[in-house]
Amino acid sequence: MDRTIKSMQLKGKKFPAWITMMLNLVKITLRDCNRCEVLPPLGHLPKLREIAIDGMRNVRVVGDDFCGGQSVFPQLERLKIENCARLRKILPSCFPSLKQLFFWQLPNLEEWEAAVISTAVSSQSGFPKLESLEIWRCPRLRKILSSCFPSLKQLYFRELPNLEEWEAAVIGTGVSSQSGFPKLESLEILECPRLRKIPNSYFPSLKKLELTDLESDMMLGTMSRVVSSLTSLLLMSIGDGGGDSSSLSLFSNMESLINNSLSLTKLELIDCKGLKCLTLGSSLEHLKIYNCPHLIIINLVEGSAGPKSIEIGELPPSLLDGGFAQIQSSRLEYLGLGPFSDLDYIPWPFSSSSNLILLDLFGWEKVKSLALFEQPLFIAYPALTILNLHDFEGVKALPDSIAKLPSLQDLSIFDCKNLESLPPFEESHTLQTLNIVRCPVLKRRCSKGQGPEWFKIQYVPSIIWDYKRWQ
Repeated sequence: MDRTIKSMQLKGKKFPAWITMMLNLVKITLRDCNRCEVLPPLGHLPKLREIAIDGMRNVRVVGDDFCGGQSVFPQLERLKIENCARLRKILPSCFPSLKQLFFWQLPNLEEWEAAVISTAVSSQSGFPKLESLEIWRCPRLRKILSSCFPSLKQLYFRELPNLEEWEAAVIGTGVSSQSGFPKLESLEILECPRLRKIPNSYFPSLKKLELTDLESDMMLGTMSRVVSSLTSLLLMSIGDGGGDSSSLSLFSNMESLINNSLSLTKLELIDCKGLKCLTLGSSLEHLKIYNCPHLIIINLVEGSAGPKSIEIGELPPSLLDGGFAQIQSSRLEYLGLGPFSDLDYIPWPFSSSSNLILLDLFGWEKVKSLALFEQPLFIAYPALTILNLHDFEGVKALPDSIAKLPSLQDLSIFDCKNLESLPPFEESHTLQTLNIVRCPVLKRRCSKGQGPEWFKIQYVPSIIWDYKRWQ
């Protein structure tokens, strides 16, 4: 008999008995069996490795009857449950070989208990080999009580608006007890605004942490105590959604988490209203800070050469005028700058950097010129190869000094709707590609062979207008 059932759709309320006798079955997908209320007992099938359950509208509980028998799912490695509109509970912890587990778009799921399996002699995790767990779009899920996951490497929670607690049980007693996630490398908790409590466990292997859209900062305080080897950290919209944390505690918890993670190579801070002071480790290579209005100073630890990549936007003028003095980077290769809606000019909080290759400038309404490029400091950027200009709607002309950048090869201009004039690029210039998108006035003025701006770009080898190469 076929070892794989790719998709099964039934009109009745029960699954046929022959499914449970397919001892060679390796993979099965149960999809849109809309009248079925109970899943078939599949746990005894010795070779079954993958199960997908999709669109089972009337299944309310995935219970012990799904496991069936004594030797349960001995070879199952992947289980995915999605789009089951009435499913409220998922209870079994009977997956000794499971490596991947997915709960997607279960609008009525209220409870998941990945319990510890206890025997007369000992207790153990119900998921001893689980490596990847994803729970996404389960709006009624409030609490997760899990065993520890000794093999878990990736954990992903997203769009769980009512999740408040995630607890992990302790296995064993005394010195031999196990609590935590010893192999967890990546933890992403995104758009779970009410989540405040996470396991007070140690995460010795955690490298990547992403937290977004949290009303309370309590989780930051916990994480600052249980992580030690982070290399990548993203914090976005933390504590600004009406939670009960004060700005003082928010600052303290956020600062503790960041300053206890000096091994970071990548740090992104977006919409962090409570952040005031920031200290960066010597390993940092990529830094992104956007819309942190109360940030007043950024420091580098002694001996650091600074990041290779920096992106900043919507920061207070006081920081741009002096707070960046400590992070001048001798190895800066990429810079993304702007917007800064409170200013009427483009700030430049950096001294010269001979290694800068790529510059992205993002405009805003108050900026009327790009006088920045006429400053003498730009002569000190001999390696600048790629220049991208975005959203400078108030700018009508680009300064001629752009054409004097000695290594410029690619110039892209996006959404500069009132731009009329370009700098002249002579035949000997290094520019190889000119890419212009949604700049209608400039497009008319650069009409090939006719427009008043055509002579300025006629020697550029490759010209692209609105994503189409100019023939």
